Amino acid sequence: ANKENETQGIRQFLRTCVPPMDGFLKHFLDFGCYNEGFLRGLSKWDPEEKAKLLKKILAGPEGKGATEMEIAVIQNHLGRYFMDK
Repeated sequence: ANKENETQGIRQFLRTCVPPMDGFLKHFLDFGCYNEGFLRGLSKWDPEEKAKLLKKILAGPEGKGATEMEIAVIQNHLGRYFMDK
């Protein structure tokens, strides 16, 4: 699969957050989280560990990171997204 197809799963996940969080796609890709498999694995992590890693990913390389609310939205969505998949 080419990179575009592979990253589609992450883009779709972020796009289906309410509100959509696909503005953070680059953060995930830069961190090395570039396919749905990584997200699926992360969704099964212990809540504290999951929160810690999401904060790290969403901080971004230049430190202009996500707000606490945006992190909460993504974390909540991560908890539900793979339940019915």
